[in-house]
Amino acid sequence: MNDWKYSRRNGLCSACTRAFAEQEQLYSLLRMHEGVLVREDRCPACFGAALAAEFESSGGLAYWRTRFAPGGGLRLDLDSLEALFLTLVGRAPPADGAAPDARVGELCYLLGLLLLRKRRLKLDRIAPARGDEREKLVVHRPRRPQQYEVAVYDLTPERQAELRDELKRIFEGAELVQLLEGAAHGSGASAEAAASDA
Repeated sequence: MNDWKYSRRNGLCSACTRAFAEQEQLYSLLRMHEGVLVREDRCPACFGAALAAEFESSGGLAYWRTRFAPGGGLRLDLDSLEALFLTLVGRAPPADGAAPDARVGELCYLLGLLLLRKRRLKLDRIAPARGDEREKLVVHRPRRPQQYEVAVYDLTPERQAELRDELKRIFEGAELVQLLEGAAHGSGASAEAAASDA
C-alpha cells in the first residue's frame, strides 16, 4: 500500500501568506493533488463562499473551521474530526469494495470508531456483509435523524498505526494522538468492539 505524502503547515495563510494571530479563526482545507494529501490553511478573508464552492467542485476532500494556537500549532477539537468524518463518509468507496484505493474508507472507519467512542456518533445497528459488500456500521449523530453507513475494514495493527500517523500529520495535534490510540485500541478492527464502546 502506498504511503501518502503531506504538505506541511507553517502558521501562515496559504493564499495571502499573512501570519495567523493567537486564537484567530481560520479554515483548513484538505485535498489530494497528484498523489499528495495537501492541507491548506486560509484566513477568513481568503476562504469565502466562492472558494468553498470551487473547493467542493474540484474534488477537495474536506474543510473545517479551527483556531490558531501558538506553540502547539493549530489545535484539534472533536468538531474538526466530526467535520472531516461527515465529509469523508460521503466520499468513501462503496461498501462493495469496488474502489481500488480504500484509504478514504479506512480513514472514515477509524474516524467513525473514534467518534463512537467519544459519543459524537451513536451506533444504530451493524449491517451484515452481503455478497461483495462489506459489513457496515450504521450510525447517526445525537439528536439528528440522518444515518450514515461506514464500511468496516479489517485493519491490522500495522495499518491502524499507519492511519493514526496519517491523521496526526494532517492535524499535527497532540490531543489527537491519545484519542486515536484509544479508538484503534478499542476497535480491535471489528464492528463488535465498536458496538460495545457505543
